[in-house]
Amino acid sequence: PKKTSPLGSPKLLKSFKSSSKGSPTSGRGRTSGYAPLGSEKPPKSPNQRRKKSMIPLASSTSPKSQRAVPESPLSPPPPPPPQSQPADAFAMELPLLAKPSPTSFLTDATSMALRSTEQDPAKHQMSFPSKNELLLDARLCQLLESSRQQKFEAWSSTLCGMSRLAMQEFAFSGKATPETVGLSKEIVQEVLNCGDMLTVVAYIAESLPGLTDKREILICESQKRHQLIVVYRGTNEEQLAVKKGKASNGAALSSSSSSSSSTKDVTSNVLHSDQPVAVQPWLKDAYFGLEGRMAATLDRLTDENPFCDIVFTGSGFGGGLAQLAAFRLASMRPTMRIACNVFGAPIVGQTEFRRVANTLPNLKVMRVEYGSEVSSTPSTDSWTHIGHSLVLRPGSGTNPPSVLAYRFEKNKPSPSMTSSMRFSVRSKHQLAGADAYVALLDSFPKDAPWLRAYVGEDVGKGVRGSNNEKRNMV
Repeated sequence: PKKTSPLGSPKLLKSFKSSSKGSPTSGRGRTSGYAPLGSEKPPKSPNQRRKKSMIPLASSTSPKSQRAVPESPLSPPPPPPPQSQPADAFAMELPLLAKPSPTSFLTDATSMALRSTEQDPAKHQMSFPSKNELLLDARLCQLLESSRQQKFEAWSSTLCGMSRLAMQEFAFSGKATPETVGLSKEIVQEVLNCGDMLTVVAYIAESLPGLTDKREILICESQKRHQLIVVYRGTNEEQLAVKKGKASNGAALSSSSSSSSSTKDVTSNVLHSDQPVAVQPWLKDAYFGLEGRMAATLDRLTDENPFCDIVFTGSGFGGGLAQLAAFRLASMRPTMRIACNVFGAPIVGQTEFRRVANTLPNLKVMRVEYGSEVSSTPSTDSWTHIGHSLVLRPGSGTNPPSVLAYRFEKNKPSPSMTSSMRFSVRSKHQLAGADAYVALLDSFPKDAPWLRAYVGEDVGKGVRGSNNEKRNMV
C-alpha cells in the first residue's frame, strides 16, 4: 500500500513481522500494518530473512520463547538490578575517599606513616641546597634583623600581597599612592634585592608582656623556585642570648648543663602529647605561641599554591624555632616536601628527638655553621643536633672560601680538633649573625665548586671493568 508523507511525497511502507509468535499483542502469524514515518530500514537479504531470532522478548508468554538462550563467552554479564540508595550516599562515602580540602594533608589515626633511617635516608633528605638558595634564606634573615629600626609591623600589611611589578615601580619612582602610604622605599628595595620573583605574602608577630620587642614570622613566596619561605626570628634579647651561649632565662645552652637535667624536668619538657620527645623548654614555650596562626596561614597558602614546597629558615634563636616548626609540620603533612635551612642554630632536643626527626622522609634539615661555630654547642649522648651540618670556611689569601657537608653529624671533627684547624675564624665571627653569613656566601666565586658529596662518602666512580662496565663489590 501507498501512503502520502506530510511532505507530500508518496512512500511505500512495508509491513513488518512480529518479533515472536503467539504474542498477545500480535496474535497468530503475521500482522500487517504501517510503520511510523522515519523508521524505514533497508530491505533485508534473503539469507538474513531465513535467520530466526533466538532471543525471546520479555513480553513473550509461550513455553518455546522461555528456552535457554546461548550466550557468547565475550558477552558482558547482565547488569545487576538497581538498588535504592539514600540521597546522601555520596556524602557518606566522601570522608573515606578524600580529605576536607584537596591540598590538606592532615593525618588521622588510620593514616600510615612512612619512615626512613639514617643508614637508608630518602632522596629528598640527602639533596644539597644550592648556594643561591642558602644566600636567599640568609638575606631574608638579615631583612628581619635590619628592619627593626624600620618598624616592620607598621608597613607589613601594605607590603603583604604587593606584586613584584608594583614593588619595582615604587622602588624606582618612590611616588606615594593610597596603597603605599607609609611604605619605606629602602625596605622595598631590600626585598627586591633578596632574590628574583620574591614577594611577601604574610607577616605574623607575637607581643610579649613588658617588652616592646616581638617574635616574628615572615612568609615569602619565590615564584622562581616554587617555594614558600617561612622566616623565624626571636626578640632582640633572645637572639643575643643564643649568640652568647645563654638562654633567655639565663640558663646555659651548652649540652653539659642540659644533660644534667633530671628525669622530672625532661618529662615536663615533652614537645607535645602526639610527639613525646624532650626539647629545650625555652624554645618550646616560645614556639607554641605562634604555631596556631602559622599553621592556619600555611594551610591557606598551600591551598592557593599546591605545587610549592615549604622552606623554614632562621638565624640563632629563630633557627631553633624554625627546626621545631619544620618537624611539627612534616609530621602532620607526610606528603608535603619540607626543608629547613638554619644558620647558627642551637641544639633543640635530645637523642630521641633526633631519631624521630631524621627518620621523616619528607623533612630535610641543613644547619649552616660559620667556621669554628662547629664547636659552639657540641652534641653529647643526651642532647644532639638534627639533620646535616654545612660548615662554611672563609677564604684566606689565595684560597677561596669553601664548604664541607657532614651527613647526620658523622665524620665531624671534635671541638678539640677544630680549635687548632686553619679555618677557625676570629672571635667576632664565632657567634655570627645573618650579616656574616650573607657576606661569606657572597664572597664565593661564581665558578667555585659547591657541594657534591658528604665528607667521607666521596669515594669516586667505583670499580669498573673493560668498556666502562660497572661492577659491584660485595
